[in-house]
Amino acid sequence: YTDILADGTNSVVDLSSLSAYNAGATHVGNMQASNGGTILLAQLALARRLGVTLGAGGVLTLPALTNFDGGSLSVASGMAMALPGLSRWQGGGLGLDGSATLSVPGLTNIDDVSLYASGGAVLALPNVRTYQSWDGSWCQASGAGSRVVLAGLTNALCGASDWHHIWAQSGGRVELGAVVTLGDGYTDILADGTNSVVDLSSLAAYNAGATHGGNVQAS
Repeated sequence: YTDILADGTNSVVDLSSLSAYNAGATHVGNMQASNGGTILLAQLALARRLGVTLGAGGVLTLPALTNFDGGSLSVASGMAMALPGLSRWQGGGLGLDGSATLSVPGLTNIDDVSLYASGGAVLALPNVRTYQSWDGSWCQASGAGSRVVLAGLTNALCGASDWHHIWAQSGGRVELGAVVTLGDGYTDILADGTNSVVDLSSLAAYNAGATHGGNVQAS
């Protein structure tokens, strides 16, 4: 377990030569920059089971990151994160709030990653084509103007061993308009609140499998 924090003006954690972080199979690490604090990570390419938070006013960039398996990333409103080299991210979570922005042009694999947009944030991953989940995951947009957009996703196998939740709440939108097939597990779909939308307009087939089930609710 490793906890790394740079909080406050001129606070600096210099890890500029660190190339790999691996918390192990049962542990996790945390890293946060906020309120003028800076974490230097110019060489970090591998980060497994690491939770990264870019808080308001923080400085934290990951220009060399290519593998983020089991990791989580949270970006506060008003902050921007670019992950130009990231192509693989299996397991973990990604959350944007408010006016936060994220650029990950090469990301094609997000199996078992939970996605969250809140406070009007737009989380778009246009190059993801397929998706699988097994440990219980979320695709959630909450709040007016909040959007999770997977415009290129066509096939999803969700909820192999635990529920996969697709939720739009309080005016949020989950846009999966190109998905044709969905199923083979526990899937929970919810659109709750005025202007809340789950877009599955191309869905042609849903199959929960022999031992699983699915729920759909609009309210």
